[in-house]
Amino acid sequence: MSTSCISHHTIELPTSVSFEEMVVNLERPGCGTWWLDSNGRNPASSRFSFAGNQPYAWLESRGKCHELRVVRQVRPDLELGRRYFHGDPIDVLRSLLPRTEFIGMESVPFIGGAIGVFGYEISEAWESTGLSRRGTERQPDQTFAFIDRLLIKEHQCGRITALGLGFGKNEASAQEQANKAANDISDLAMTTRNWPREVANDRPPILASLKPSLNEHQYKAAVAEVGASIAEGKVYQVCLTQSLRADFEGDPFRLYLNLRKANPAPFSSYLDLPRLTVMSTSPESFLRVDAQGNVSSSPIKGTRRRPGNSNEDLEESFKLGRSEKDRAENLMIVDLVRNDLGRVCKPGSVDVPSLWRVEAHEEIFHLVSTITGRLRAGCDALEAVRASMPPGSMTGAPKLAAVKIARDLEVDGRGYYAGALGYIDIRGGLDLAVVIRTLFLENGHIKLHSGGGVVADSTPEGEWRELWDKLVALRRGLGM
Repeated sequence: MSTSCISHHTIELPTSVSFEEMVVNLERPGCGTWWLDSNGRNPASSRFSFAGNQPYAWLESRGKCHELRVVRQVRPDLELGRRYFHGDPIDVLRSLLPRTEFIGMESVPFIGGAIGVFGYEISEAWESTGLSRRGTERQPDQTFAFIDRLLIKEHQCGRITALGLGFGKNEASAQEQANKAANDISDLAMTTRNWPREVANDRPPILASLKPSLNEHQYKAAVAEVGASIAEGKVYQVCLTQSLRADFEGDPFRLYLNLRKANPAPFSSYLDLPRLTVMSTSPESFLRVDAQGNVSSSPIKGTRRRPGNSNEDLEESFKLGRSEKDRAENLMIVDLVRNDLGRVCKPGSVDVPSLWRVEAHEEIFHLVSTITGRLRAGCDALEAVRASMPPGSMTGAPKLAAVKIARDLEVDGRGYYAGALGYIDIRGGLDLAVVIRTLFLENGHIKLHSGGGVVADSTPEGEWRELWDKLVALRRGLGM
């Protein structure tokens, strides 16, 4: 959606207050606090963090039905109140995003636009994928918050910046609004609350035992059924998952601070959405597109628990990197992602610059590959999302056959789990992580999911063990 003029204003903030403390100062229950938290150990994948609160508008979509709620008068083309739309969810989201060519701040990939999440089942809105919902849950297919002010942390140099966008009918009014937006979030970030320094050491909130949707016998039986489908030639791989639930008492933001401490991850995030709270420590990059149309995806397939001893760590890392089973599983998804990106990228531009590298995380090793490409004329970043949803690492291969088998074996719909979360920039880029290692809080209940890719030489015992290995850090963050 076009606006007459877009301006920006920045304020460099003192580093005597940490970025984490600034985010704590922003956090207010029900005010839409969000934090894209590059909290990993690898500087290459943890260059920037972004945070803010009080978005000026919210978009929620279910299938082809959409509700836009404008809560602050920021843009001349969007009046306060609710508006309803019908149509393709990607097209509706695109139509509501402000766009600018913007000269300046090229090194910072996000300066405003929208942050939010695409659900795993959203692709059913534009093609028949077999992802129709199961169970009673009705998380929206996508939820996005529209952002005009934010904090930016550049990890390599330590700089923290408050940035405001202004939208106006002329340059002067847009600049005045941008100045106000930057000053407003700067003031909030520097207004110290009473509890920030002690939060990370607080006792974790009270949780009952996690209750899985499938017990050990049922999950192993489902793995065996997938194995039978593979033997019959229906699929090569299926990502099989299950959900776990627990009652919750406490402050979700304090819980997130415990999680990020227990499991530092490059694509962590906290989103206070209108209907639920998302707390993620995701290690996986789903889709990254820059303003010039360069695309990358880095699927994870292959996991090993880290022993914690340096010599044993080295041995487990070597075993994962040489595992024929894990390499085959990873390669299947690389081929799937290459095919997805080939639908929107220039012929001959899709490449695999990195295959089977071992990444170390807090509790586990992952086997990761990277696929790149360049968007062809007429395709933008959101078309790349359409071509790639749901994430291939969370489906199996071939994609449509795999998702139908998984759907029939899983008790719950996945909702936001196994979807994609991140930002869409006003200059056309985006950066989305796969929604894994994630807690969802709604109506006093915590829900999380785990699973893995089942291939021909998988065993029910091995898959059951991998499911719990992936939950070690989350369980520690929950105080379990």
